[in-house]
Amino acid sequence: MPVCLGGRAALGHDWSGEWTIVKEATATTHGKRETICTRDGCGQKKYETIPATGTPEEPENPNAGALDKDAEVEPDAPISEATLDNTKSEILKESAIFTEEEKQAMESGTDARIWLEVAKTDESSIPADDKEKVTAQAKEVMGDVPSITYFDAELFKQMAGGVKEPLHELDIDIQVTIKIPDDLLNHDNTMVREYKIIRLHYDVTTGESMVDVLYGDLNAATSEFAFKTDKFSTYAIAYSDNRFVSGVTLDKADVSLTKAGETAQLTATVAPADAANKKVTWTSSNPKVAIVDENGKVTAVGSGTCTITATTEDGEKTAECKITVNIPSQPDNPSQPIEPDTTEETQVAAKQQEKNELALNSGLKVSQIGSKINVTWGKVKDAEGYEVYVQYCGKKFTSKSINSVNSGRVTKIVITKVNGKKLDLKKNFKVYVRAYKKLENGKKVTLGKTITAHIVGRKNTGSTNVKEVKVSKSSYTLKVGKSATIKAKTVLVDKKKKQLSNAHAKQFRYASSNKKVATVSSKGKITAVGKGSCVVYVYARNGYAKKVKVTVK
Repeated sequence: MPVCLGGRAALGHDWSGEWTIVKEATATTHGKRETICTRDGCGQKKYETIPATGTPEEPENPNAGALDKDAEVEPDAPISEATLDNTKSEILKESAIFTEEEKQAMESGTDARIWLEVAKTDESSIPADDKEKVTAQAKEVMGDVPSITYFDAELFKQMAGGVKEPLHELDIDIQVTIKIPDDLLNHDNTMVREYKIIRLHYDVTTGESMVDVLYGDLNAATSEFAFKTDKFSTYAIAYSDNRFVSGVTLDKADVSLTKAGETAQLTATVAPADAANKKVTWTSSNPKVAIVDENGKVTAVGSGTCTITATTEDGEKTAECKITVNIPSQPDNPSQPIEPDTTEETQVAAKQQEKNELALNSGLKVSQIGSKINVTWGKVKDAEGYEVYVQYCGKKFTSKSINSVNSGRVTKIVITKVNGKKLDLKKNFKVYVRAYKKLENGKKVTLGKTITAHIVGRKNTGSTNVKEVKVSKSSYTLKVGKSATIKAKTVLVDKKKKQLSNAHAKQFRYASSNKKVATVSSKGKITAVGKGSCVVYVYARNGYAKKVKVTVK
């Protein structure tokens, strides 16, 4: 083993060799250069960020000392390259990393250095309980995780002539870019690989282990993953593979029904069998003939023909089934019950309905006081009333789920019963609100619906609700055709409990206020469509939302 001890050449390493450009800087992206310790047998590498050519240079005091900012990577580390990307101004002016006395010394000519050291983790030194925490956290946000690779990342500072000081917890986020190891890269074009950084940190005061998920951005062209962190200790790269959907088929091509309320079950099969996202949505081309629920159950409404379409969420692949309903003039069983909403008519333009739904969702909030549920929602123009559906999770909405508000001006209600019985707040429940107006014949026309909010009952001992949605950026400015992905996370009411799983609803759901300006995918990817501005809403499972402003130039 080499005798290098770390730090500057005076402390062991010899960085007197030439620098090699690893990545050229452009007008908008920074570059990277590399040098290798010249001592025999060492092989340790140092990386420095090359500022983007379009970045204005910061004015410097000609008498001030130099602040070196770099990252060192040990030869056997699983990470082959790394950079510390904060600007010198951020480190000196926006943080307390260096004391005021140290900053004054630098202004007077004293050199200083801040650097990251990346090394291989001795996994045998990690307690089994902590490894289980890391794996559990990775599975919670990514599903099945086929691989977890550990590495150590420690931050240090040093004044010239001083000692090397470790920095464990900071008052600002440090921007770090690492290169994903070759053996963790995806080479299969039928799937996408999603990476997360899991941080295992030990509190310097209590010694208690804390596990956090760090979201970041992958540059597929360079295999670089950029993330932010304010604590330094042990990290893990976790990934999950999401295989793309190639198609969908239905078990029936034609179905004939002869009674109002008669049902038929359609089953969709998504290909390939190991596709990550097999979710499909069901639609009817004519709800006056037949409707279909979220599970593919078709219910006859009136005579005629229509098409039931199953559309995959991933790739928007479709399959169709022709439905023929021929109801005799005297139905065999006219009193047979139909699921709620099957008699509603939809005569509102799709764009207006989207606008109404954004208005409804903007005020959606479910709170619990004592043995009651308070539900509020946003007001919809022209609404003559609202129907508030409340049901326990895992059960279907029925006619007993409906709580009526017979005024378009009232946008709140207190719920004391579900299915005609007293609320059980040990259970989880789901809520949505429908706005309607009436036709001359008395039938209700749906103006819009909220998302279905899934709520943890306040007496539930195992789960907790979201109290806030946070995003890494609250606004984006994009050019037409360009895209960006929202990075969101939740703040829980009780950090010791878990939030609901994806079996209830996805952790985040998204909506755009103007699809002519920007669209947003189910995974939070914003795509700029036309010039203007709009708002993208990020909804948590329980309906709590965060606004993200999008400007397209």
